[in-house]
Amino acid sequence: MTVPVREGDCVLAVHVGAGHKTGLYLDQRENHRLVSGHSAGRRMLDAFAYTGAFACHALRAGAREALLIESSADAAE
Repeated sequence: MTVPVREGDCVLAVHVGAGHKTGLYLDQRENHRLVSGHSAGRRMLDAFAYTGAFACHALRAGAREALLIESSADAAE
């Protein structure tokens, strides 16, 4: 089951009951805000992206582009 979760200006898809994790770690909320504060006009790399939370926050804050990389085949699917 996929559940939409709002975090600030971003709505992220969280997969509940599939795999070993949801991909959204609530303890990263402050880091998402911190990154977004430095993102305007920049290129963004979101490594181990899964939900793309860092990229979403950066793009909403004015990043020019974002590249998301995920090592988990299940998450990338």
